[in-house]
Amino acid sequence: MEISIGNLESARVDVIAVPVSGEDGIAPYLQSGASESAGSAAMRRYVTDRLVSRDPGSVVEWPLPETFHASTLLFVDVGGDPAADRVRRGFGSAARKARNIGSGRIGIVADGVAASVLGAAVEGAVLGGWAFRRHLGTLRSDKVAPSADVSVLASSPLSEDAESVVVRAA
Repeated sequence: MEISIGNLESARVDVIAVPVSGEDGIAPYLQSGASESAGSAAMRRYVTDRLVSRDPGSVVEWPLPETFHASTLLFVDVGGDPAADRVRRGFGSAARKARNIGSGRIGIVADGVAASVLGAAVEGAVLGGWAFRRHLGTLRSDKVAPSADVSVLASSPLSEDAESVVVRAA
């Protein structure tokens, strides 16, 4: 588990996961500098159409431009009143997608997220990205996707409360 402070473009992850609560939750991300190179108007339409029409805990994928180290941005709908089980389920799904996309390195954006939601997101990503490989034998492919490697991404240092929740969740 790693807590990275800096910009999203240089984060050493394959997938960046952003917790959002419905249509209003996308606005803070779109107002940040990170969304400018990703096409914010098209992103808003695409993501809101798919998030609003699904249940909380759903995940919407968006490709990132080459200026990012990560290849994919995942918006995870945590719902208007985020329940821990929905957040865990959504980020577990995001971690499985990260494992299928590449090496399984997923970064969870912590900016503007409550400590309880961040803790549940880390738990979900760690548990959802875990892979049991002991008894795969020769019947399966030799190339087995690794367990997810979870990082927390923030533009500024986390509060003591948020940092302790993240460490406990990992």
